[in-house]
Amino acid sequence: PGLAVALSCGLLGGLMSRLIVASMRGLPDRASAWRARAPLRFAAACATAVAVIGVISAGSTAGAGYGPTRDLLEGAEDLPLLYTPLKFIATWLSAWTGVPGGLFSPSLAIGAGLGHDVARLLGLDQAHAVPLIALGMAGFLAATTQGPLTAFIIVMEMIAGQTMVLSLMACVLLSSGVSRWIARPLYLELAGLVAQAPWARALAGPVEEAARPRR
Repeated sequence: PGLAVALSCGLLGGLMSRLIVASMRGLPDRASAWRARAPLRFAAACATAVAVIGVISAGSTAGAGYGPTRDLLEGAEDLPLLYTPLKFIATWLSAWTGVPGGLFSPSLAIGAGLGHDVARLLGLDQAHAVPLIALGMAGFLAATTQGPLTAFIIVMEMIAGQTMVLSLMACVLLSSGVSRWIARPLYLELAGLVAQAPWARALAGPVEEAARPRR
């Protein structure tokens, strides 16, 4: 079960990273053209879609995901059956608007849902589901950001999981490794996009001129 969670997190986390970078960079499609032409209307459409998803999920996909993540760790079974894919789509649409909203907490929530889904598919009881939920949190965050050590430390401190040190380390390393087959490191890609922005290039000229040694 732990291997299934790690591989699933690697695949979906890599997909999330690739989608976010592609959305920010823009593609030769109608949605990207609309976003470039009318960014406020595009953001409003994405926000409407996120709101509809929130209604469908009875509010469980709204916000950063603290509540559902805590409920899953505590054994809640009242979350929607499609919570994980709905939260995935809502997080991607939120990032696509271009409004900074954070990625860490939603990634933890998606990973928790993924671990819970694996446990439910395998018919495991709550005692075995909680460790898989923790592995999912660490694995998906590591796969999305490709920062395995950061994901490992954050989740271990959140769940006081000193007894799961080896399992968490193995999960984040495997998940981030699988993710690298799908996408390049997220923050390096986003930094490259920022560096290519017109305002960044306009600032680079004076900075380079000031740093040039004077004779």
